[in-house]
Amino acid sequence: MRATLRRHIGLCLIVVFVAVASPGGASLRVGPAISRQAARQALACAGPFVRTDLFFGSERPDGPAVSVRQFRVFLDGEITPRFPDGLTLLIGDGQFRNAAGDVIRETAFVLTLLYPRSARDSSDRIEEIRNLYKDRFAQESVLRVDSTPQRVCF
Repeated sequence: MRATLRRHIGLCLIVVFVAVASPGGASLRVGPAISRQAARQALACAGPFVRTDLFFGSERPDGPAVSVRQFRVFLDGEITPRFPDGLTLLIGDGQFRNAAGDVIRETAFVLTLLYPRSARDSSDRIEEIRNLYKDRFAQESVLRVDSTPQRVCF
């Protein structure tokens, strides 16, 4: 992700020209538009990014719940190769109403991904992850929430 950010930031740098009055009339000179600290902060921030949160349930209709260990194996084998630059995993308590109208309480795995909006294949990779999880762990759905634009700083 850092290489992607550097390329993106490189396109976003702005040089400010300042008009300076001189005896011969106005002239242009290049001047520092921002302080060094602000420049460092600008280099560490980029956007627009997309934030996608995926909510993976753990209860299965016929069998034991997906364990943390099983999810981590799925994370290492299927998710990380598709998003190797980084992600965040939270584990908590969740609930939802299934197709039969029953409220299901279960352990939920919440995955947050941040990626450049220009990365057009990211949505396809996310859909692959959702479909693999549903098939492998007999899930009715994997909730997906996309938020854009996001400005990110590292």
